[in-house]
Amino acid sequence: MRSADDARPSRSLRQALALAGLAGFGAAIDVHVAVGYTDPLHLAPAVAGAVRFVIGLVLVRERHPREETPWHR
Repeated sequence: MRSADDARPSRSLRQALALAGLAGFGAAIDVHVAVGYTDPLHLAPAVAGAVRFVIGLVLVRERHPREETPWHR
């Protein structure tokens, strides 16, 4: 029977999410900078979303590596 620890996100999932967030939020913010539209009020939602996304990634990081089991090799 699996435990709650088996439901933790894997390292590769966290890396994929980090790359997706970098691509998405990076593009959303960079395109505004590239065209010169840098109104802080307009960019605030994208920056706030990026900050929350990073906080979420930090909160799901692996604090203690799993013990090796037949399912986690």
